[in-house]
Amino acid sequence: MNNYLFIFTFEQEDTTGYDESVAAVYLIKITTDEGERLIKYFDGDCAESNRFYKMISENEENYGVHDVSFMPDYYVMGYDSYEVEINHQITVMNNIRDFFIDEGFEDSYIISDGTYREMTDVDVIDITYKYLDPEDIKKLNELRQ
Repeated sequence: MNNYLFIFTFEQEDTTGYDESVAAVYLIKITTDEGERLIKYFDGDCAESNRFYKMISENEENYGVHDVSFMPDYYVMGYDSYEVEINHQITVMNNIRDFFIDEGFEDSYIISDGTYREMTDVDVIDITYKYLDPEDIKKLNELRQ
């Protein structure tokens, strides 16, 4: 069994007056021995990816634009959004987690990783290593080659 991360960052209003970029970070950690099947939801044009993107489109229609945020070396897939309101963010995450569970990835759960100011790719890498073992990252890289 390996672990995979789906990362979603939601832009927040900076209430400090410093006009910084502020992002709330949520993750879905998926534990599965079907990594090859999981990757199909994000790569290519197949039935799995069509179902996934249909669900994402419905989420966008109801809650706001989801922009793709993708670092294949560090996690499966992710999104960020500047439109999803705070009171809908957990709903969006629940919809995505429920999709994976309905697709047979029962060991999928949401993690809130807090709020980041001026988030960088280094922060994403740090988050990844916080929740995934090096073996998980190695397995993901092998699947993506």
